[in-house]
Amino acid sequence: MLISIKPAQRIFALNKSSLYTIVRFKSKKRLFKYKYRNLRSKSAPHEIARDYFDENYPAYFGSDWFSIRCAMLSRKKYCCVLNNFISVKDYEKNLIDSGAYDFVGKMNQNARLECSLLEAERDMTIKQIQQLQEVEPAADSDETRVTVNSAEELIDKHQSILDQIDLYEGLSKNCSNLRAYVYPRGDITEFKTSNVIENKQWLHQSYLLDAASVLPVLALVPEEGDDILDMCAAPGGKFITMLQHVQNQARLVANDPSKSRGQHLHGVLHQYLPVDYDIQDTIKTVAFDGQYWAAIETDCYSKVLVDAPCTNDRLSMYETEKNTDNIFCHLRKNERAKLPEMQAALLKNAVQACKVGGTVVYSTCSASRWQNEFVVQFVIQDLLDNHNIICELEDLKPMTNLLKDEFNFYPNATVGALVQPHLEANFGPMFICKLSRTT
Repeated sequence: MLISIKPAQRIFALNKSSLYTIVRFKSKKRLFKYKYRNLRSKSAPHEIARDYFDENYPAYFGSDWFSIRCAMLSRKKYCCVLNNFISVKDYEKNLIDSGAYDFVGKMNQNARLECSLLEAERDMTIKQIQQLQEVEPAADSDETRVTVNSAEELIDKHQSILDQIDLYEGLSKNCSNLRAYVYPRGDITEFKTSNVIENKQWLHQSYLLDAASVLPVLALVPEEGDDILDMCAAPGGKFITMLQHVQNQARLVANDPSKSRGQHLHGVLHQYLPVDYDIQDTIKTVAFDGQYWAAIETDCYSKVLVDAPCTNDRLSMYETEKNTDNIFCHLRKNERAKLPEMQAALLKNAVQACKVGGTVVYSTCSASRWQNEFVVQFVIQDLLDNHNIICELEDLKPMTNLLKDEFNFYPNATVGALVQPHLEANFGPMFICKLSRTT
């Protein structure tokens, strides 16, 4: 069939479901805009990210991926970390009245309760051991062998209980100065930020962030007198959270290679610290590529936090103002492919910067195994083979068991812990792994 078309018009045939649609354009400019708009809609970074996750994550999460995906595309919940450098009594009271609660304080309280239960079990085990020791069976009899075996089992059990008591006693004091408020499961109430004038300076009374971002700080267990390196400190959420607990009782080094992100970190510090607080005594900010940190410092810090750059799964699934802000942009394809290599270099240098007996916490905002446990396993083996450095994985289950009311943890994690988003507790994703350097 012939179609008569005016010379001034242009024709563009678009194939959709085997149907050809004839579209007329009066100029080449309009034709270009139309073609570009359609091409862009098919190659938008957030669409690429969703397709990538849909293709790879069901093999990891199984049927749970569909609920996780729904949560990641829904409005996420936040945590409200109070500013301990100013008075926030009225603000905190309003939070409590609105139904929010301090989940770190709750964790400390539950750890103390667990200690009490373990102490009762310990006392019972001691009594059982004493009763066996009082029995005097005949020599070289079956009863003697049973008694000895039972006593050895009870002694091993007693030692295991003592180890658990020490662990939960540490959790009962972990970040006890930190006040981090969340709303209960299913409550989607939003926090309201508030400012206050302190010595003619506007200061924020709280910092809002994903509650899962507090977990790497809890896993690090910052304490008074520690030398702590935050290798990827900007934009500052975890650093501010850590600072609220240790305040001026520890030496903190905040590093980020990006000058713009470093300036943002400086701005955040000025929004939360009073003018009379001398940050020079306790806080040092530097801009150095953490992949080469071992070239300038080794064996210097008691604790190191590596919140590594990653695909940032939740953010990648949303449309951004500029395509280049999303790591799934075509222009950042090579950068995305090199992420595991960069993450491994950061973690390796973090362990080398840590003292023997110190702690390193590695975290990402991704659920990808290539950026999480595979990176950790590679670095542990590489450090052993090439640097004779032994690192041991720390068990995070005691901490995650105390926080199961607030977070959904991936049940089959073999390395570290993974917070998986859920509509009732829409935090994460967040991967946390804790390493201790033994040599």
